[in-house]
Amino acid sequence: GQKRWTALKFGPLALVAYLVPAFGRDGRDVTLIIASSYFSVGMGVLVGEAMSWVTSRLRAAEEVNAGRLESMEALLDTSTVLALQLEDSGVADLVAGMGGSVLDGESAVVFVTDPAGGFVGIGSWSWPTDAMPARYLRLAPGESQLMERGLAVGESVRLAGEDIPRCLRPASCREVLATPLRGAVEPFGFIVVLFAEQREVDSFLLQLARAFALQAGLSIERAWARQSLLDAAVRDELTGLGNRRHATALLGNLQPGDAVAMLDLDHFKTVNDLQGHQAGDETLAALGEFLRETLRDHDSAARYGGEEFLLVFRGAGEHGDLAAERLRQGWRRVCEGPSFSIGVAVHEGSATPAETLARADAALYRAKTGGRDRVCFHQDAGDV
Repeated sequence: GQKRWTALKFGPLALVAYLVPAFGRDGRDVTLIIASSYFSVGMGVLVGEAMSWVTSRLRAAEEVNAGRLESMEALLDTSTVLALQLEDSGVADLVAGMGGSVLDGESAVVFVTDPAGGFVGIGSWSWPTDAMPARYLRLAPGESQLMERGLAVGESVRLAGEDIPRCLRPASCREVLATPLRGAVEPFGFIVVLFAEQREVDSFLLQLARAFALQAGLSIERAWARQSLLDAAVRDELTGLGNRRHATALLGNLQPGDAVAMLDLDHFKTVNDLQGHQAGDETLAALGEFLRETLRDHDSAARYGGEEFLLVFRGAGEHGDLAAERLRQGWRRVCEGPSFSIGVAVHEGSATPAETLARADAALYRAKTGGRDRVCFHQDAGDV
């Protein structure tokens, strides 16, 4: 039951203990005792070492089996978590973290194919500070066998030393295991797990990596598909902005101090009548692109209906008319087509979203009747 080499270390002591009775005996007995000592002690050492070798192998096998059992349990747990993950936001970071944990790595990165070419990192876990951030990392196709074999063959790729691409070679990295992320149809990326020390990559680890990557790939694809459906449900296909349903949600989330604006293209019917509906659609699409590029990140826009658009300037208050005026002037600089008029109202805590919208609509009506191509703020001062 002792560790290996224990019997060999105690062999000299056992030999001395065996020879102690030989002292004080006659020559013949001494000769017999000495002769038998080699056989008895030698056999004892061999038997002891053999038993300890078998025991150590059993212990090692038990440790391996226990480790594999823990890995399988971790895989089952992550499969459950990934199956319940429906949000697109953070799913790549979650996959990277779980992949690093299941495979017992130091850090992990998730890459997906980039429509512009190459691959782009979309999520990471415990990414080394001395390496380039994963989410901004772009790799050229064929930069290394990591990308080529990992996507083409579909098998896990083990790299070490100089084979590791320079973008994945932080100071602490000694080995890399890359496994493709497969969707329902084809691979769309891969997960890279970094190890700080040399790792024995056996068939079990490879199968474990592939099983996890399959679950992770389906989870990412499912989250993307759900987000795509949600976007389609609240997005206007022509302008790329929110649709009427999204506009209703924006009104429902108004906070006191938000400025609500109603925008309407001037003489838009004339564009359709004289130039055709194709030209009208192009104008609407151009306006949608203009609003997406011009509005602040925390402001929102939605197509309310026809050529009318709802704008929400978060926290703009009485300066909402200035924001609207900047939009109007910017549009006149980039578009030779129809101008637009805007009516602005500030949402107050005592008012309902419907009342604020009605005030903005009334301001828009005043802008239309006052000559168009202008911004009107809902207050006694009249036009801006």
